[in-house]
Amino acid sequence: MNKGFLAALGLVSALALAAPAFAQGGGMAAMLMTADANKDGKVTAAEMKAAREARFVSEDKNKDGFLTADELGDRAQMALRGDKNGDGKLDKAEFTDTTMMFGFLDANKDGAIDQAELAAAPRPGG
Repeated sequence: MNKGFLAALGLVSALALAAPAFAQGGGMAAMLMTADANKDGKVTAAEMKAAREARFVSEDKNKDGFLTADELGDRAQMALRGDKNGDGKLDKAEFTDTTMMFGFLDANKDGAIDQAELAAAPRPGG
């Protein structure tokens, strides 16, 4: 299987595991659509990044600029796959880098992820 595909699938999984809407049974589509700031039914790269930045601030309990396994809880193993420098924690740049994930989900390359693209995306473990 393509290494980029697996990395993107890991990022999608991490995002899904980290989102409250997903945990409440709303699925990945509901979770991503919470990032839809202008409520047009699509999520742009800017909207996704802004949502991740807000999430970083709320998850960084001790306000040290990093997310650790303790702060991430049961999502740590999956989320820490984004630890690019291997220091065992996520800085804001690592946590908010959605380039690969967005490119993977934006199947038609129109600069936005819609419900149809989410529905067609492979699911973790499936």
